[in-house]
Parts: sequence; C-alpha cells; structure tokens
Amino acid sequence: MKKKQIAITLGIMCFALTLAISIQLRTVKNSNTTISQSLKEDGLRDEVLTWKEKYDNSYSELTQVAKELEEVRKQATQDNAASQAKQQEIMQNDMLLGMVDVVGPGVEITLIENNPSLSSESKEILDLNLFVVHQRDLQQIVNALNNAGAEAIAINRTKNCTNFKYYL
Repeated sequence: MKKKQIAITLGIMCFALTLAISIQLRTVKNSNTTISQSLKEDGLRDEVLTWKEKYDNSYSELTQVAKELEEVRKQATQDNAASQAKQQEIMQNDMLLGMVDVVGPGVEITLIENNPSLSSESKEILDLNLFVVHQRDLQQIVNALNNAGAEAIAINRTKNCTNFKYYL
C-alpha cells in the first residue's frame, strides 16, 4: 500500500511538473513573439523617420533650388551683361543635359544591319552575329567619339529600324 501511495504521489508530482513546464514554455513563446513584434515595429518606425528626414531634406533643397531658379529667371528678364551670361549658362547646361538641339559641323555615322550584298552561301559560312549592330558596338562608337573630343553626340534610330545615325 505504501508503494502505491508513493507511486501515485510521484505520478501527481510529475503531472504537475509537466503542466508547469508546458505553461512556462507557452509564456516564454508568447513573450518572445510580443518582443519580436515590438522590435519590428520599432525598426519600422525608425525607417519611417529616416525616410521622412530624407524627404524633408529633399523638399527643403527643392524649395531652395526653386528660389534660386526664380532669381535666375528674374535676372534673365533684365537686359544686362549678367543676365546674358546667365542665359548662356542655362543654354550650355540645357545642351549638356540634352534638352536642346545642337547644330553645327559634325560627322554622321550610319550603321546598317544584315548586309544584303552578301550571297546566301557566304551567310552560311560566316557568323551572322557579325552583321548585327549590338549595344557594345554602339557603346564603342560613342566612347570613341567622346574620347575624340565630341561636344555633342546624338543617337537616333530611323523608322525602318535597320539604320542607326550618329550626329556630332
């Protein structure tokens, strides 16, 4: 009888201990979830604040540049040497940005794809990739023109999409 009481007592104690451990594990799991959620929220808040600060800085810079532009426009409407210099500077900047057409002496380069003068027999022998204008070809030409001191380079594609023209 004593052994039964000890066994029952130990069984009840083991059950109570198992129940306490499972409750503890669930509590820790829930607290970790709450902590991780609050850490994520804090991280998101920090990121939002960082972006808001960047936005505010960009907006203040934009308003400052807009004021400077307005001053330049006011000076440009005046008829004096300073305004002509500013207009020339604006024109030069627009040219560098590609916002105005540039005219003057230059070189025109035309690249033609799929040379029709080749016979069908020679096309089978040669690599046909040699007759197609690739991006790297265009890049090499633009780099060569730039290194040669070109002041302006324009790339225009014609309507039939086989010829490429470059203007200096």
